[in-house]
Amino acid sequence: MKKIAMMISFALALLIFTAVFPANSNSVLHNPYPANSTSTRTATFIGCGLPYYDNFTVHLDGKNYFSVGGNLTITGLTAGDYNYTISVPPLYSSNLTSGNINLTINSQIVKFTVSPASSQVGYLVAVSIIITVLILIVFTYVYARRKNK
Repeated sequence: MKKIAMMISFALALLIFTAVFPANSNSVLHNPYPANSTSTRTATFIGCGLPYYDNFTVHLDGKNYFSVGGNLTITGLTAGDYNYTISVPPLYSSNLTSGNINLTINSQIVKFTVSPASSQVGYLVAVSIIITVLILIVFTYVYARRKNK
């Protein structure tokens, strides 16, 4: 019984931890390059709603770039148009998976929202219900056995 209580406590602590420390989506970003600058450009991708320990990938200009803590800044890009694709972890879905950015005049910021995949949410609810029912059955059984002694 102590092991079950310990596992439940650990699961609750993990859920609370992920709720308290979500992805950093409140970063204040500014454009460091003035319009018509001849310097290189920056493309910044911000994944709102992704837990800080899960990262996304952006495929841009034939290369894969990996985020850190929900944000990704790609520097050293020359002026021009770029197609990109965004890949999120398997248990999540994104409202934006691909697009085009124009870095001719300014650097760009791309914000997108990440949420748990709808099929995963249903699965988690079903598993939670099954575990709860099993715990109730075990406690009822233990209580009935103790009462009969």
